[in-house]
Amino acid sequence: TNSGAKRTLRTRSCWRLGTGCFAWILGRCGFFLSSKKATFTTQLLQATQNFLDGFFKLSERGTTIGTEFRAGTASFLTLSYLLLVNPQILGQAGVHSDDALLATSVSSASACFIAGILGNLPVGLAPGLGLSAYLTFGLVESGKPSLEDALSASWWSGILVLIVGISGLTRILMHVVPEGIKKRDCSGDGIVDRHD
Repeated sequence: TNSGAKRTLRTRSCWRLGTGCFAWILGRCGFFLSSKKATFTTQLLQATQNFLDGFFKLSERGTTIGTEFRAGTASFLTLSYLLLVNPQILGQAGVHSDDALLATSVSSASACFIAGILGNLPVGLAPGLGLSAYLTFGLVESGKPSLEDALSASWWSGILVLIVGISGLTRILMHVVPEGIKKRDCSGDGIVDRHD
């Protein structure tokens, strides 16, 4: 009716205004206008590509910015289910869903940035769903520890893993563990994951 037509007209007007502003911004940046501005934009894009190629050693590794962007997008879409599932699982333990969503997002983003910037590794890192399920169903719902005690234990175990990783003890531990146990453990994990 009349109010629906006004709403549609407002939506179209906002859409046109938004696309017009976007086109104006792109034009001001030199994407549509004069050759002088286009030259500046081309130089800026080339400088950015050179910086990214030098910092991440893309050409040495036989990849491009476009390939890495597509791989990062695929990794994000693959891991994004955690943003929906992890708060639901932790919510059953008594964690507020907004807090669980924020913790999942921040921990995943910070781990990915640390691995990408400091380690120069293009990997996607996120909290393990199995560990969230163990915290909820194996610990908290069993009634043995409270939620606060379980989260404290999780915090201190993370600190311990960080210390072991930074100190170099992981190399020593990997040399101490026999090769057969390492292979058996990996294949056992694969079999368990396959049949779950």
